Amino acid sequence: MDDGKKLATIYDIAEKVDLSPATVSRVLNNKGFISEETRAKVLSAAKKMNYRPNHIAKSLKTSETKQIILAISYIDEIFNFDMIAAVQEIVQSNAYSLILFYTGAKEEEELKIIDSLYQNNADALILTAVNISGKIIQKISQTNKPCVVSCFCRYDSEDIPFDYVGVDTKKGIYLATKHLIDQGHTKISYIGANVNILEGSERYSGYCLAMEQSGLVIDKDLVFLGEHNELFGYESARKLIKLGKLPTALCAATDLIAMGVYRALENSEIRVPKDIAITGMDNIHFCSYIKPKLTSVSIVQGEIGRMAANIIFDRLKGNAEEKHKNIIFEPRLIVRESSINYNNRS
Repeated sequence: MDDGKKLATIYDIAEKVDLSPATVSRVLNNKGFISEETRAKVLSAAKKMNYRPNHIAKSLKTSETKQIILAISYIDEIFNFDMIAAVQEIVQSNAYSLILFYTGAKEEEELKIIDSLYQNNADALILTAVNISGKIIQKISQTNKPCVVSCFCRYDSEDIPFDYVGVDTKKGIYLATKHLIDQGHTKISYIGANVNILEGSERYSGYCLAMEQSGLVIDKDLVFLGEHNELFGYESARKLIKLGKLPTALCAATDLIAMGVYRALENSEIRVPKDIAITGMDNIHFCSYIKPKLTSVSIVQGEIGRMAANIIFDRLKGNAEEKHKNIIFEPRLIVRESSINYNNRS
């Protein structure tokens, strides 16, 4: 055989070292008693013959694929990168492979990915979503493989059929809005996702709570609900400018929305924070690079990903508690230039 091109099988190795395929298999899988002499002979031959284990064939016998699925709503959005990196780190350290999918926040795609667990395409699933529907809950409850769901918000349920790792984004937006109020602002705009999804509802309720607790009236003309991307931020800010009733502060539900707002304001020569203070959420890397630096709420995407992956491997190893976990991280407000200096405005 050509050792440089063809991958050897256990049968090739067995023939080479004059042992049974069963003995070679025990050595390569580190099972049973094997003399050191035999072990050294087999391993030396396997290395010289370019042997690589066939994980696909092995999975047919053991029902293990050594693969974990990470399904995220928006693969091209920056705030997901820290989570992906953290999950990949844990997966690799456990000698597994990561399969990355993106769903476009579509329920039908999320259901298809859960179905793939039935087809033994992976050993476990980490699903990030913007909403958790009854269909998703029912589908996950029908699989016996580990699943962790994250929605980048709280999810309060006593009897969930999966482990949940999230962050209290309602509190995060509350902190951002309260910070603007403490700076002296009373006319505060809000731009965020629709409230018909869990993430959008939680964040908007944080804004409303801070306004109401401070005795401030919410001006519906200053509230824009739709998407959570840069384009929606830009278009919403343009509408604010055209209304001719520019607020003194604006709370954006995501940093990407805030980026769009920055662009619209710059085009109209409106200064941040001199003319309007701005806060965002996600604390992506660009927050420290743009001018002025953006005040943002850190929702610890990396920590969420790391926790989700560790729970998965606890479940796979049989070390975790039987009851499903519901872990909620605390958000942190990172104050930068975009939201301060209100009292010094001319």
